[in-house]
Amino acid sequence: MPLASAARLKKPPSDPLVVRGEGLFSAGAKGRKPSIDRIEEEKKREIPVRRRSSSVGIRGGEKEDVKEKKDRKEEHTHRVGDSSCDGCGKVHHGLLQLQYTQSLEQQIALLELENNYLSHHSIVRPPPPPPPSSHHPPPSTFHSHVSLPHYPSALPTRPLWTEMIPEVRESPPSTGEREGRREKSGGFNDSGRRDGEEGVRGVRSSDTELLHRLEEYSQKLLGLERKLKEKMRESRSKEESINSLQSRLREIEGNLNTKTDSDAQQKRALMEEILDLQRRLDELTPILAQKEGLIARLENEKDELAVKMRGIQSENSHLQIRLSDRGREELMRVEQEEERRRERQRMEMIMREKEGEIDAARNRDRVHIEEMTRMKREVREEEMKRSQQKTMIDKLTEENGKLVKECSRLSAEVSRLEIRAEHAERDNQLRHIEKEASRELAELKDRENTLRIELAQAQESLHAERECSTLLQNQLKEESTREGEIRDVRARMERELEALHALSKSLSAENTTLRQEKLTQEETIDSLKKKLMDKDRLAHDQTEKLRDSERKYEDAMARVEEETSAQRQRTIELEELGQKLKDLSESLPRSTHNSATTSKDVMSSRSHELHRSMELSHRWTHSRASPCSVPHPPPYQGRATIDEVIEMTRSALGTIHQ
Repeated sequence: MPLASAARLKKPPSDPLVVRGEGLFSAGAKGRKPSIDRIEEEKKREIPVRRRSSSVGIRGGEKEDVKEKKDRKEEHTHRVGDSSCDGCGKVHHGLLQLQYTQSLEQQIALLELENNYLSHHSIVRPPPPPPPSSHHPPPSTFHSHVSLPHYPSALPTRPLWTEMIPEVRESPPSTGEREGRREKSGGFNDSGRRDGEEGVRGVRSSDTELLHRLEEYSQKLLGLERKLKEKMRESRSKEESINSLQSRLREIEGNLNTKTDSDAQQKRALMEEILDLQRRLDELTPILAQKEGLIARLENEKDELAVKMRGIQSENSHLQIRLSDRGREELMRVEQEEERRRERQRMEMIMREKEGEIDAARNRDRVHIEEMTRMKREVREEEMKRSQQKTMIDKLTEENGKLVKECSRLSAEVSRLEIRAEHAERDNQLRHIEKEASRELAELKDRENTLRIELAQAQESLHAERECSTLLQNQLKEESTREGEIRDVRARMERELEALHALSKSLSAENTTLRQEKLTQEETIDSLKKKLMDKDRLAHDQTEKLRDSERKYEDAMARVEEETSAQRQRTIELEELGQKLKDLSESLPRSTHNSATTSKDVMSSRSHELHRSMELSHRWTHSRASPCSVPHPPPYQGRATIDEVIEMTRSALGTIHQ
């Protein structure tokens, strides 16, 4: 020990204790420097501490050479109990005072170093985020050494506490006074040296124990830092996985929305095609009725032309009869040629005229025949057009069948939607809306059934009309000679066609209204689907918020538990320091005992306050409250208590020196 102290005395004075202490405690401050006033104060304190430590080392080396075989405790009690050695008692009393002041100054230095360490950590450490609904202030910076993940770079290069042992130790404040007392004491110098050496060694052993304990705490802090780093890595990996899952969920929701939009667009396109086909059907039915009316009018004209042709034929027969009569007259005139030449000439002239008339009649007959052929050709063309119209009617019936199939498909889709609505009945808030939707779907089904029945009736009526048209055509072919019956049948057909035209108009109007109702029902179904999707999304968001609040609650509880454990450690350390001060005060005489008792009372009151704060924080930690209503424990004023202890020890030292 004396060799080590002498070697440390040879170090240059530019390596002060405070700089090393600040390098130890504030290394995790990431580049932050203490204030200039604080550095100057620490340097002023450093100079007497180093001088006292050097004097103690030299005197310790001199005292270790002179050892006796007797026990030091027995010699100490023998010298104190001897009433004849007044000078020895005075020297021993002065040595005890010096030892007590030395131990107090060492403890003050340790407390100041710890205070600097805690103050630097309280400056560097950012305040923890408050809980979402609590308005309590953040905890004190007394437990800021728990949040060590903020200072990972300085911890591996931290110097050990054992390296600071010779610099932390302190000697009595004035070595000149001790030398003067040693000269006055004369023969009692060796005994005073032995007692001083014993006291210094006791203080050194207590200091080494404290420093070893501080080193163990630093090792524990390193282990806690490693664990916290591992936990931080795990939390980051979990946050990354959560973010990736959330991004995948957003992509899936976007794809689902695009798919639903495309399905809705396809459905609208199909509905528009159906509406176009229905519109074309509605437009073609009156055109078909007009064509049939035109056919009926052409047939009437054909009948009128046939009547005219019959009149011409009757006139031709009359002319032929007249020609035969005139031939008889010519025979009679041949017999009377001689008598009636003039009459013959006249008759010849008449015959020529008649022949001209006959030629004209023949020409008229030829024209009539050509007109008849043309009318027959037109009739054939009309029949061909009618056959084409029949094919168009067949195509329209096929399209109607396709529309019926499409209606069945839509009914199947409606049933699937109804099943989905039944599955969505789990949510209690949407029961009323789902009941209304099911009731509307039932009404749609009933309307669909009525539409099917009406379509079946319309198909049956169309089939009946086709049969009637075929029967009428057969009757027209069979009874073409009967003009009156044909006219009656044609008039009846015209009346039926007009009725069918009116029926088609009414059916088209009903179809348009039904289509409009169907579109409105589909829009309501789409709106209900969107509401269901919004409700599901809202429920998912609420569950995510609940999980986040639970996670924050768990983090806050973990932080509070760590702070309470750190507070327990600090209270234990302060109690140990108070116990040491108590032991030292008991070893002093009655004159210094009063100041020590006052310091002891203050320390006991501070320890009781710390115990109360620890109990309150422990109760708040284990309370079963919701995450939003958990209050923070009251902040522990660690630095203020340390400053008060330092002031108390300084006042005690002042009273001792007086």
